[in-house]
Amino acid sequence: MPFSMFGIEFAPLRIPLERRKQTAAVLYYWTEFFLTGPLMIMFLLYLYTTRFYHLVYLYLIWYIYDFQSFRKSDRRSEWLRKLNIWKHFANYFPIKLVKTAEISPDKNYIFACHPHGYLSVSHFANFMTDGTYFSDKYPDIKPHLMTLNFQFLMPLHREIILFSGARSASASSIEYILRKKEKGNAVAIVIGGAREVLDAIPNKMILILSRRKGFIRLAIKTGASLVPVISFGENDIFEPTIRENSWLQKKIQEFFIKLFTFPLPIFFGRGIFQYTFGLLPFRRKITTVVGKPIDVLQNENPSKNDIDDLHQRYHQELIKLFEEHKAKYSDSDTILKIR
Repeated sequence: MPFSMFGIEFAPLRIPLERRKQTAAVLYYWTEFFLTGPLMIMFLLYLYTTRFYHLVYLYLIWYIYDFQSFRKSDRRSEWLRKLNIWKHFANYFPIKLVKTAEISPDKNYIFACHPHGYLSVSHFANFMTDGTYFSDKYPDIKPHLMTLNFQFLMPLHREIILFSGARSASASSIEYILRKKEKGNAVAIVIGGAREVLDAIPNKMILILSRRKGFIRLAIKTGASLVPVISFGENDIFEPTIRENSWLQKKIQEFFIKLFTFPLPIFFGRGIFQYTFGLLPFRRKITTVVGKPIDVLQNENPSKNDIDDLHQRYHQELIKLFEEHKAKYSDSDTILKIR
């Protein structure tokens, strides 16, 4: 049983090995995404001062040669995606992937993911790894999680996420995947982007969608089917420190997003050995529901009306998916607001 000391709730001394593996997997995820790049840079700088300095030159040559691969590359490692560590990662929360319809391998797809949450942990587990058994549910579909370009600047980190199937969220990268001759490709795009972090409030789902039409245009241009994806509980794994109606705090965050393309991580969770504070997410269930594909008629030059009509249809299907599964996978009082 947990015990308290000085107002801090500590984890029990005896914890099943499986739970320790789950915590270690989440700790690795946090370390990989936030520390691997800076630590690798420090290591390369140190290595440059030793007799192995020539290795730094070799890596720099490779880095420059391979720099643009995050835009258009077929690099992928199913071995890396299927490592057991990702099963432990998904089981920590746990994250569950729910299939509601068949997805044919004869087409390409845009998985439109909502919400962003603080760290998009469910989208990472579902589409960058096989931790939630995506390959079993959709055996002939090859998912790629699209992410910000800065993720591919950090040495070593870039190689890891490239082999996991991640690619740049730019229009050219998305088109490259969706226009491949072989079908069964899917790009997973977190539609609300980093700005949705500012609205990541437990028991609420505030989505930025009304003006997000780029993915609609790409769907029409490539003929890719749209698949709405909702992760119930994604906003619940941390407690926010930004007050919901704080105008000043949101303005500061918006400035930070404009400068760095991502917000300050102003939230708190739990620690490794205690449950009161820290940067690890709380163990709270996340259920990702993958909706029915919306077929799209290809048109290389879609008009504004074409885009608006499909956007409205997608909007309706997203609300329908939310209402059909809200009571089963979240608090029945969970509010959906689309901006």
